[in-house]
Amino acid sequence: MKFLRITSWFLFSAWILVSCKPAQKSVKSSTPTAKENPNPDLTRKFMDACREKIKGNLEVAVNGFNECLHIDPNNAAAHYELACIYNQQERNDLALGHAKAAASGDPQNEWYHLIYAQILQETHNPAEAASEFTKLIKISPLKLEYYYGYSDALLYEGKYKEAIKVYEEIEQKMGPSDEVILQKAKVMDRVGETAKAEEEIRKLIRQNPLETKYYAALAQLFQDRANVAKEKGNKIKQAEAEEKVHEVFFELLKNDPYNSFAQLNLAEYYENKGQADSAFIKYKQALENPDLDVESKIKVLLRYYYESASDIKLKSACETLCYIVTKLHPQETKGHAVYADFLYRDKRLPEARKEYRLAIDADKSKYVLWNQLLIVDSELNDYSDMSIDSKEAIELFPSMPLPYLFNGLALIQEKKYPDGIDALNSGLIYVLDNKPLEGQFHSTLGDAYYKTKENKKSDLEYDKALELDPDNSYVLNNFSYYLSLRNENLDKAEKMSKRANELDPKNANFQDTYAWVLYKTGKYPQALEWMDKVFASNSDPSAVMLEHYGDILFKLNRKDEAFAYWMKAKLKGGGSELLEKKIADRNLYE
Repeated sequence: MKFLRITSWFLFSAWILVSCKPAQKSVKSSTPTAKENPNPDLTRKFMDACREKIKGNLEVAVNGFNECLHIDPNNAAAHYELACIYNQQERNDLALGHAKAAASGDPQNEWYHLIYAQILQETHNPAEAASEFTKLIKISPLKLEYYYGYSDALLYEGKYKEAIKVYEEIEQKMGPSDEVILQKAKVMDRVGETAKAEEEIRKLIRQNPLETKYYAALAQLFQDRANVAKEKGNKIKQAEAEEKVHEVFFELLKNDPYNSFAQLNLAEYYENKGQADSAFIKYKQALENPDLDVESKIKVLLRYYYESASDIKLKSACETLCYIVTKLHPQETKGHAVYADFLYRDKRLPEARKEYRLAIDADKSKYVLWNQLLIVDSELNDYSDMSIDSKEAIELFPSMPLPYLFNGLALIQEKKYPDGIDALNSGLIYVLDNKPLEGQFHSTLGDAYYKTKENKKSDLEYDKALELDPDNSYVLNNFSYYLSLRNENLDKAEKMSKRANELDPKNANFQDTYAWVLYKTGKYPQALEWMDKVFASNSDPSAVMLEHYGDILFKLNRKDEAFAYWMKAKLKGGGSELLEKKIADRNLYE
């Protein structure tokens, strides 16, 4: 594995310096002179086209410059302007011919040769690009970027030794420079001049032993050798080169004991070697280092977070690193967010919620954090906090539907049914192209309207929810149970409850509902069978389940057993409003 942090210190290619799009801004327009164009009509058309180009009307400008060429096919300035426009539009198939014509038409014009060289680079014509850069060097021998462009073209052709000579020429004319020396060393190593390449960089290190980028370049040199050896299957040379990488960073730490760059790269070195404990020590040192930027620390945290999901040995290390970052950078949202996600994944919900709150305190604008906080509130069954948190989330993100759903759920649990219904109806209008979420709003409204005894509205909401998701077992169960309590549409209730149990065959609450629907339809033996399933799958039945069982037993004329289950329901706490009367009279009331 390559050490990515090493490469980030190395030189950008001269290709970037010369051929990138922003360089076009430095390319100057050149209006035709009277000598070039004695024709006044040509001059007027050219100036009109230039004005259109400046205003951004490129199609009009192109037509204007083509009219100029119709008058004078060899007009270099018009060819140049067309080359620039087509290059800007990434239509180099058209730009190339115009650029060549411009450079040929005015051989001493630096800008014409530059646009031509640039387009040759972009169209992968290195030999011709090299030729153009030699012309540019003759025109402007002190412009460093032209030497870089020339060397890049040579490198692209594979003419490495000639490229080295260009670097040496740069040094002779401009004096020694870090960038040139480092690039030259890299090419030297490529052509087998390994000792010379290494010495070039070591000279720089001796001159400035605290400059990180020199060590990075040297380490990259050895890493490149290791990669080549690996490709060739030479494990011995690969190991030797990788060990030299290791030595470079140890040397850097010897000269600069708190160098975070060295700490990180050594950590990656140990990680690649499978030495997890040594890697963790270096990562820990790097994350404790105040000189290391927070973004790099977060990247390390994320790696440990994802890898610890499948490797339990890294779990403790991940938590330690999370703790370090959140304590050293308490105002950094991402650190708290990663720590919170780690704790949530570990099912440590109260601790996770604390970290989500700290992340939000650092930056309230991250909606995803609010969403996760509300999920944790819900899983903790903390409806009081969920009500407060969702209300604030709605204020911050008024067009996001989920906070309204959480707010409605919390208010319903707090028995503030009208407020909950208002929140749900307000949020429902923001649900777009999300059938599962829309269905959840309708099902929750169904629950709420049932609580306010608005049965028609409740049924309508449940029907809407099932239209969106016919196999929503939660809705099927609740709707069927509420119908059975009202003795309404019992055939529909039975079908829905049966389907809920088919979808979730081990859910004791669903089994209890089906038993109760069967009881309501007079199918007492079948109802008893389903209640037996309830007790088989649930070692701690609720008071309602115990009372239901007693009612079914009573209908089957097993009255003493029925009384015993009513008593169990009373001791459990809960049950229906009629439970006390059933026990007092030892009789069934419905």
